[in-house]
Amino acid sequence: MDQDLQIHPLALFSMIDSYERKIGTPNSIGILLGNASSASGMRVIQVRSSYSINYQLKDELAVNVNWQLAENWTELHKLTYPNDTIVGWFLVGKSIPYFATIVHEYCHKNVSSNCFMVFLDLSFRTDNIEVKAYRMVSLTGGKIDHPLKIGNVFIPFRHKIRPSPPESLVMSALARMEKPPRKLAAIESPISMLESLSQSVHCVEDIARMLDQIIEYIAAIISHKVEYPDLDFGRDLLKYLSSVPISSDGDNYSQQVSGLVQDLLTVINLSEVAQLQIGLSDSVSNLDPLSY
Repeated sequence: MDQDLQIHPLALFSMIDSYERKIGTPNSIGILLGNASSASGMRVIQVRSSYSINYQLKDELAVNVNWQLAENWTELHKLTYPNDTIVGWFLVGKSIPYFATIVHEYCHKNVSSNCFMVFLDLSFRTDNIEVKAYRMVSLTGGKIDHPLKIGNVFIPFRHKIRPSPPESLVMSALARMEKPPRKLAAIESPISMLESLSQSVHCVEDIARMLDQIIEYIAAIISHKVEYPDLDFGRDLLKYLSSVPISSDGDNYSQQVSGLVQDLLTVINLSEVAQLQIGLSDSVSNLDPLSY
């Protein structure tokens, strides 16, 4: 069965973030989370998220990976996304090290027989970060009735970057913010704030354009211009409309919005505290006891 790998930008950003935060290792490795489905003879794999795992190199032929941490992170992820599973692993660096075959063999035997590897090439041979996907095949030799395994080799795997609708809005906003470097003025002007506001205006305009398309589609259904309407679209639209709170009391609605903002700020503060604790834990675990 043919396989189609679709990687979400959020997973790629998490991979790059793990590489920027690595300590004492030339590469960053981690787990890929998502789901797989089959349709029309095609197995579609979607990579929605990723997280890094710690490892230590003993020598060129041995690597110690904290798989228990990977299992714990996966269980926490399933609390929010119960349908997601481990679909592969990633490697970020300037080249593929030898221990990649060891890690992949472990994933193949203990996680999934269809696992694959996503490699973010940071060598900048083409002035860009290259995203590559590989799957491993075994090389055999000897006689047909008594094949002998010679080794393993990575072969390229077809993939594409597939952002979700919210990710598309963010990616378009980032693309608009990309500008050539300019000389810093002696005194910063408030233009940067105006630029940020303009990006927000562009995002709102994109949302308004999507809403116009939805309204046009609904009007076409009502006027019987669409012969076979999409039932899934109608169910999703009803679900989204039902999730919007409707209140005739303006003060009550303001309190609801204020409560949501406070909850969001609380989550942000807790995430910052958690990141700080993780950073301190990594720093302490990598201290050399002989340096005291």
